[in-house]
Amino acid sequence: MKSSPDQQDALALKQWIAEGGSSVSASADVTNHAVGFAETLYQACLELFAQLWREILATPRWPADRPKDVLKQSLGRLYLWGEGFEQGRLDKCLEHSDDLRDDVLDLLTEIGTALAN
Repeated sequence: MKSSPDQQDALALKQWIAEGGSSVSASADVTNHAVGFAETLYQACLELFAQLWREILATPRWPADRPKDVLKQSLGRLYLWGEGFEQGRLDKCLEHSDDLRDDVLDLLTEIGTALAN
């Protein structure tokens, strides 16, 4: 079964994070050339989160002390945050502020790291 581009990005993100993920130049394999690095990173995080959510839903006896609703809400928030950007628009917006770009990339990397672990 062939994986989708988003699944491939998610796998590449896991590998990039495992290798340290500290430099954008190290991310050449993760970057989708149709969109920028930030959007590719966002899409990979979203795919990793969606995979996690599907796995949780498939777990018949999920522990009661770990509410699924919190994860569902967080997935929804991440999805809605990125939904406001047309394809390629996130990176265009981030071009105007290096500080904002760095903050967004740092946060997405942290999200990806948490999801990959």
